[in-house]
Amino acid sequence: GAGVKVSARATTATEAQIKFITDLCKKLEIGDGIITDLTGKTVGDLDFADAQLVLNGLLAIKKGTATLSYNAEGKATITTK
Repeated sequence: GAGVKVSARATTATEAQIKFITDLCKKLEIGDGIITDLTGKTVGDLDFADAQLVLNGLLAIKKGTATLSYNAEGKATITTK
């Protein structure tokens, strides 16, 4: 479709957030399916707040201050150490 303008007040994740998330997933060697496991949404469907939470979690994992784990239902959680 036609180009969609995104305002600064948009509730959808920004292109920069999405790129940062996918780059972090690659660096951490985890697929971006982790986003769905964490939020129930695909990376393209994240809203701004979800994207921030995911980014903060992935950055904490990268720094070694958090760990990624799965519960019995297959839901992912990021736990700070």
